[in-house]
Amino acid sequence: MAHETRQSLEKDGYRALLSVDGARVQLVSRRGTDLSAAFPEIVTGAAQLSDGTAVDGEIVVWEADRLGACLSNRQPACIS
Repeated sequence: MAHETRQSLEKDGYRALLSVDGARVQLVSRRGTDLSAAFPEIVTGAAQLSDGTAVDGEIVVWEADRLGACLSNRQPACIS
């Protein structure tokens, strides 16, 4: 019997929820910490998405075909 296995690459990033409600874009951590100031380019880009869009994912930095380590200079305290 065929068995399909999905594997997920562990990333060193932030688990975040992005939501678009009219002209308002929210980017928050899983604990509810506002991440908008730390990642303004994500908020700006998300403003182009349709009203009612919600994305649950992980924010990571990709550099030269691998995960980058430069999130550390943007890390607000106590985000998880």
